[in-house]
Amino acid sequence: MKKKFLALVLTLAMVLSLVPMTALATEDQPTAEPTQETQADVQVGQEESTVSVAEEDTEDQPLVQETYAPSYAANGTTFTSDTGVKYKVTGTGEVEVTGCEDSVTKLVIPQTVSYKGVEYNVVSVAKRAFFNSALTDVDFSGTTVEINQFAFAGCKSLISIIGMDNITNIGELAFISCSNLEKVSNLSKVTSIGFAAFMNCTNLTTLEGLNWQSLEDIGKQVFANDEKLTISLDENTFKSLKTLGMGAFSGMIGMTGTVVLPESITEIPESAFSNTGITDVDFSHVTSIGKLAFNNCKGLTKLSISDSVTTIGEKSFQKCENLISVQIGDPGKGSSKLQSIQKGAFNKDTNIKYALENDKLDKAIESLTKNERSVILFDFMGE
Repeated sequence: MKKKFLALVLTLAMVLSLVPMTALATEDQPTAEPTQETQADVQVGQEESTVSVAEEDTEDQPLVQETYAPSYAANGTTFTSDTGVKYKVTGTGEVEVTGCEDSVTKLVIPQTVSYKGVEYNVVSVAKRAFFNSALTDVDFSGTTVEINQFAFAGCKSLISIIGMDNITNIGELAFISCSNLEKVSNLSKVTSIGFAAFMNCTNLTTLEGLNWQSLEDIGKQVFANDEKLTISLDENTFKSLKTLGMGAFSGMIGMTGTVVLPESITEIPESAFSNTGITDVDFSHVTSIGKLAFNNCKGLTKLSISDSVTTIGEKSFQKCENLISVQIGDPGKGSSKLQSIQKGAFNKDTNIKYALENDKLDKAIESLTKNERSVILFDFMGE
């Protein structure tokens, strides 16, 4: 019995020797539950770690600011500003001036205008926007607006226009029949003036800043009947000119000096310089003299028509009552290219000398009817 008990004790001792002491200790000790203070400390630590990482990630990166696209009104939307000027939305962020309230007499066209908190660029003045209005003064404020047809036509109370510093083109009929307009200022950048833009501005005396030498396009009847407007022509006045319209200066009696056109202008249009105060014309490079081109130019006393001219238009020098001498072609060379002299080109008492070969004279006359031939021969030969 003792032997069996002793064997059992030894076996138990061997089993216990194989079990780790740490396992026994873990089994014997209870697991500690985390306290609220411990959880809070861990959470704060995690937040600090997160903030620190975020700061490290964004430290070298630029701040991104959110932008919002303005909410523009739909095209065609109309509104009136606090100054009484009327506008219409024509595109994204763009408006045109369409008129003003009757109480407005001194118009200021701004570069931008606000509507419902959104800013718009003013890009044009609409057709007939101020037709026959009671405006007395207009200030374009240095804008680059497009001035459309009849924009200020018939404004008989309009006296002064300023602020056109950045305008390059004046539209057709823009200021026609502004009969009391006296002065237009700040025209230094204008290179093109459209059809009849200043026609019948009979009191216009000053185009301040206008550089005639930079003008490229002068439309039909632009300055027609502007009898108080003055300019003294010289060889460089029209040096940049590319197009010249019919009747461009007709009735501008304050125009004096010699007409000299650049090589780009080979045809002098109908009535272009009729009833002006010019005293001479350089016909170099000119091939055609239009109908009534120099009609009623009382300052002309003598002319030399170059070899390049092929056509002298009807009544082109009629009523030039002081024109007593005309030389056609280079004397003694018979080199003139003249092909046609149309009815009543000169007054009957004009003394005309010509350097023209007989066959060319025949061709010039052959283009006329029988009745016209007798008139032209009378005029042309000075007999």
